[in-house]
Amino acid sequence: SLPPLPCWTTMAPTKSFAPTMAPGIQSPSMEACLRELECLLEQRPEPQLAAHAFEDRGHRLRRWLRSEGFDAAKAHARLHENAAWWNEIGMDSFPEEDELDETGPLFVCGEDSWGRPTLVARPCAHLSGDKAHAMRAVKRCAFTVQRCLEQMPKHWEEQKVVVIYDCLGFKLQNLDLVFLRELVYILNVHFPDRLACVVVINSHWTMQPLWSAIKVFLDREVVDKVVVASADIRVTFAGLVPEDHPYLRYVLAVNGKGNQDTRLPPRTSCRRHVASEDHTQSEWSTDDEIPSELPGGWSRQSTSTSQTSQDQSEPTRQVSHRCSL
Repeated sequence: SLPPLPCWTTMAPTKSFAPTMAPGIQSPSMEACLRELECLLEQRPEPQLAAHAFEDRGHRLRRWLRSEGFDAAKAHARLHENAAWWNEIGMDSFPEEDELDETGPLFVCGEDSWGRPTLVARPCAHLSGDKAHAMRAVKRCAFTVQRCLEQMPKHWEEQKVVVIYDCLGFKLQNLDLVFLRELVYILNVHFPDRLACVVVINSHWTMQPLWSAIKVFLDREVVDKVVVASADIRVTFAGLVPEDHPYLRYVLAVNGKGNQDTRLPPRTSCRRHVASEDHTQSEWSTDDEIPSELPGGWSRQSTSTSQTSQDQSEPTRQVSHRCSL
């Protein structure tokens, strides 16, 4: 059995979770596996998904190979399974308003110290209900993750996400085992090699039931990436996110260690990096005007539904006229 979650653990994020590699083949064994996978894809090509436009093909194949222990046959099978799941739930047809914002249990907020978008999870924003309710929430969370990944910069091989898991306000009515089980399964199976770390903040002893429920669904590798903030969260986040990270500023304000407004920071969703034909550059959508009421130091803030000046080469989603979840 997995060890209980410690009350407080100090970490050195810049040493443990910093990206270190430029994009590309990192070893002869990876190169050989990649050639084998390419041969398999020539024999049985994978279905094309809209998400492929936002990630260099070579990086995507290397990511799936790493997730399958450099087994080309398994990675090939997983690519097809992922495409089947993607099309089954209609991910490419989700309307952009289905991306969760700061009022939901998961939303994109700010960037880490290496320019990668960060996700904020707030379990207090999800109330337990029936299975249909849980599955709708799971699909919207998956879509939100994908929207986050569409903003991922391409200059790191480790195109991974830092997740800030805020336990503030969590109660037992927020504990939804169906939601947890399905979401963890989807993130693990269909978004491999995407997690940098999960930093738990505002944790206390009453969170033990939530951790006990979650960790049974997690691989050991994922459990090792879960860390709990020290008493001074600025110590934990030093080097992991910039000092002006929107959610860090919000948490410090809520805890009485800042003088900012204590309203939740809005969702960040503005820069969508499109993999170019030569797989070495990325194209960026035009930023929307930054609202004047946002706190100073905020940058590149907009919502997904307000993007009107995207580059013509950026692929567009087939947006349905009703919620597809």
